[in-house]
Amino acid sequence: MSPVVRASPQRTSPRSQASACSATIGLSRVLRGDSSWISGDYLGWLRKVLRERLGCTVAVGTGCAGDSNPRWRGSTGDLERVAACISGPVLDKTAALSPEPLRRLWAASKVMRMRLVDLPGLQEARALAGTAAREWEVDTSPWLSTVTRQCEQRGPEISLDMEVQLVRINGGFLAGVPMEPFSEIALDVLAETGNRHGFLCGYTNGLIGYLPTEQEFLRGGYEIEWAPVVYGLEAGLLMPPRPETASEVVRTVAELYRESQAAVTPGGVRGASQ
Repeated sequence: MSPVVRASPQRTSPRSQASACSATIGLSRVLRGDSSWISGDYLGWLRKVLRERLGCTVAVGTGCAGDSNPRWRGSTGDLERVAACISGPVLDKTAALSPEPLRRLWAASKVMRMRLVDLPGLQEARALAGTAAREWEVDTSPWLSTVTRQCEQRGPEISLDMEVQLVRINGGFLAGVPMEPFSEIALDVLAETGNRHGFLCGYTNGLIGYLPTEQEFLRGGYEIEWAPVVYGLEAGLLMPPRPETASEVVRTVAELYRESQAAVTPGGVRGASQ
């Protein structure tokens, strides 16, 4: 899947050179395993390329990339190839954009209760832990111990609080969740709001885990079955979100967007949280 790009230059003078540029890309990381030794994966490489070409400050973010992997993946050379591939569309869009004065600015957030799939019984939990340990060569005993203890003490029902945020800028908007959403969710947000000048970002103020669509949930696989076992313990995502969670996120973003429509008047700067 081709990356979805939004680029927005802001100019402080009539000169053609932009003073700032931001781009949001719907694409997962290039490096595999522990890539914390390099800043930002391909996003850092892309920022460097754009900064050199545009001569201005550049910010690059990640959109809905839970099911969108790059064609080239695994090496630092692939970082350069992916950055070169994406920089072309970003530069084309930047050249075609005209700056506008800031007329509308509004920001708000809502905390939604995200219900997770019920904790499994001991036999099923052991099977999950064993499969994940074998396939990913990681120690899953801490997850198994936590699930067993929590199920005995509190029962199988679990949930997490998740903050959904939205910033309205003139006619467009940016929304964000601390998850790794699948790409179709971003399209659902645009359809639900009726505004094509919007973008749903992942990894916003943290990362809890994957946010799949209901259709993908039914297919199972790594993001659904194993990722909570391998990575979910730190954030409390002991089991995947329930299948309807993606739709609930879309509705919450749409609610915030409608609130922005009602609250923001030309020239107004507003903010709220719930």
